[in-house]
Amino acid sequence: MPNAFSPNGDESNDWFQIVSNVPLTINEFKIWNRWGYLVYDNDNPEDGWDGKQKNEEAPSDVYIYKIVYQITGGSGKQYSQKGDVTLLR
Repeated sequence: MPNAFSPNGDESNDWFQIVSNVPLTINEFKIWNRWGYLVYDNDNPEDGWDGKQKNEEAPSDVYIYKIVYQITGGSGKQYSQKGDVTLLR
């Protein structure tokens, strides 16, 4: 997972999303701000988070994420990953 992204419309690092060499099915993708407020909840799991909160630009800050996924066509086993990401404006 990337640890930072910059959603500024330059088409480089504009989305926070899982990076994988194999096809994945994302079952859960949630992001919270530092005060525990849910800012993203699986809205576009294939695209990821665009750095917006209620259609407004979220401020530069560190956010916490949780992703639950499985390998497409695999055994069906689910994997979970948690961490933090920095949004840069």
